[in-house]
Order: sequence, then structure tokens, then C-alpha cells
Amino acid sequence: MELILVDVESQYAKDKNLKKEDVEALLDWVNKQPHLPKINELQAIAFLHSCYYRNEAAKVTIDYFFTVKTTSDMFRNRDPLSAPVQNAFRTTLCSTLSKKTPEGYVVFFFKLLDTNPSNFNFENIIRFADMVNTLERFQCGISTGHVLLLDLAGLSLGHIARVGPLSLKTFLFYLQEALPVRLKKIHVYNAGQFVNTLMNLVKP
Repeated sequence: MELILVDVESQYAKDKNLKKEDVEALLDWVNKQPHLPKINELQAIAFLHSCYYRNEAAKVTIDYFFTVKTTSDMFRNRDPLSAPVQNAFRTTLCSTLSKKTPEGYVVFFFKLLDTNPSNFNFENIIRFADMVNTLERFQCGISTGHVLLLDLAGLSLGHIARVGPLSLKTFLFYLQEALPVRLKKIHVYNAGQFVNTLMNLVKP
């Protein structure tokens, strides 16, 4: 199946504050950095837009993004047919909803399909969710905002015990500092009281 990416020029038409010269300046900077991989115009647009057109902030975000991607096992082995990704595919539902919020925000939905803690692997799930999110960005382009909708029905202390502190810390850093989207809200429902402890770690 051919992967159809969003048209780059349509992104400029979508947002009048997004300037081609600013994107080109960022793209030129990135592709001259020996420690960073080359990126394309669509990727540069995503970073600049997520940082509200601030070039210097976008540079920091790009640096954080590729640092996490290259140092964390959670973001390696992104073959959809690999065992780790297939494990996450069987145990969780990660999807972008077809309907946006009244504000026009994209909604990313997460739910456990298999509630057996022994089948729960946090790193596999984050890898899978990031692959789904990446596909959405490349196919749909920039958005005024993103919302995370987390259905935690079936989540237990057994699941939380399988979340490594370092993995959680890395994921939260990636979510807040490196992911090239405008994260507006996180909604959590069907959560037990013990989830308050987990959410207190997420709030910052």
C-alpha cells in the first residue's frame, strides 16, 4: 500500500502565520548540524508550528526529539510486523479519532484491549502509539492542537508495577518537550483512585 503524505503547500495555506522563509531557515540549520539527521520540509513545518513559529524554540525541540529517539529503546525497532509492535497491537487500541473537538483539535484515543497485566509492556505500547501519531502527522499535517483521551478501564496496580520509572520519565519528557504537536489537553476516565498517584507525576 502506498503511503500518501499531506501536500506541503497545503500546510502554508492552512496557517497564514506559517512562513515558508522561516521553515527554510530552520531546515537549513538542521541539515547543517552534524549530530542531527536530515529532515524534510514537512518535518520542519511540524516543529516550527508546534513551537508557535519560534525558530530558536523549534531548534531546541528538534534536538530533544532526536536525542530521545536515538537514546531510548522505546523508539527503536519500528517495524510494524516486529514482535514488540505486534504485542502492543494486540493489547491496546491507539487511534486518531475521525471527529475533532469543537476547537478543531485532533483527538488521540488510547484504551487497553487486554487487561491482563502479564501481557502489558509499557515500552512496546509507547513505541506503537508514537508510530500511530507519526503516521497521523505525515498524512494529515499540522493541527491547531491535540488532545489525549485515555480510557483506563481495566488498568490495575499490576500494570503500573510494570512501568519502569526511567521509561515513564523518558516518555513524559518526550511528550512535553520533544513531540512536535501542540498538546492542549489530557482527559482520563474510567480510572481507579490509585491512578491519582500516576497523574501527579504527569501533571508537570
